[in-house]
Amino acid sequence: MPDKDWIRKFEVPEGSGPYTIGELIENECVEQYVNLGGVKPDSSKALADVIYDGKYIDIKSRNIEGSGGGNLISMQRVFESQDKTILYKIFEYKKEKNIVYIMKEDEYYLHEIDWKDLCIINQGQGMLFLNKPVKIKTQLSKDEWYEMARDAYSSWCLKQSKYFLKLSEKTKRRQLSLL
Repeated sequence: MPDKDWIRKFEVPEGSGPYTIGELIENECVEQYVNLGGVKPDSSKALADVIYDGKYIDIKSRNIEGSGGGNLISMQRVFESQDKTILYKIFEYKKEKNIVYIMKEDEYYLHEIDWKDLCIINQGQGMLFLNKPVKIKTQLSKDEWYEMARDAYSSWCLKQSKYFLKLSEKTKRRQLSLL
């Protein structure tokens, strides 16, 4: 494991936002894992930022003064990667002028994140979103967690289908009223 004290405070360019800060944190953390023998995937569309000790490690960051925790993984990838071990390293930070302070660092396996802290958002064909900081790890087994994922995704797809059907009907009515 990388040294937990590797990054506690660092300077960022003036005007840096969450994306830039997240990239800086991710790059430094990945470099630490690579130095320990980790492997950086070839593609930016890879499942994780680095593979180390058989784990697919994805680095996430969030400004503690903001809300939510951001996108984790597409629902398609959730199911495609059920046989893999996905670990999220989540860095919470605060920014004061051009200094970033790492306030908290946690790690959770995907299947340990409680569904109370997750939702599926309308991005692509469904994106698993961390809607608030993780408070406690779930007590579900990995298989039970994935069963809940299937149920949640099925429910989300049905809700989306109903929404788009209503939208399509509404659009048709509008088009007919213009004739």
